[in-house]
Amino acid sequence: MTQDPANKVIRERKRELLARGEEEKGEPDKGQTDEDVNTKKRKAFLDLLLDLHIKDNVLTERDIREEVDTFMFAGHDTTAMGISWVLYNIGLRPDIQDRIHDELDRIFQDDKERPITTEDVREMKYLDCVLKESQRLYPSLPVIGRELEEDIII
Repeated sequence: MTQDPANKVIRERKRELLARGEEEKGEPDKGQTDEDVNTKKRKAFLDLLLDLHIKDNVLTERDIREEVDTFMFAGHDTTAMGISWVLYNIGLRPDIQDRIHDELDRIFQDDKERPITTEDVREMKYLDCVLKESQRLYPSLPVIGRELEEDIII
């Protein structure tokens, strides 16, 4: 039976954090100042969950897996839907397709095989506008739940 990739990543990261914790126990205090504490590097989401599991025993490995699954699904689903709407909108408008194509031709000129650079992406201003407009028209998460704390008359 093959090991589930997400569980494998969780277990490997847990081992790394536990090993690092043992190493840090043996190290003397490095004389951190208030500035050092306040500029602490942000932890990855998985590391935060594992801290709750290892240090505080608040989450089980199963709880962590469920959270990871939720974020993985949400990220993939929203990205897929966003791309689908962009392609749909571009497909509806041949004039927009032409402008995007012209912009890409201008950026890449005769070399259509070279890798895309960060500078190339910065130059894709019209394509960026098309992407943002599609996201505005069809947001991935269109509902923002809010709860009133007091009655309001409209």
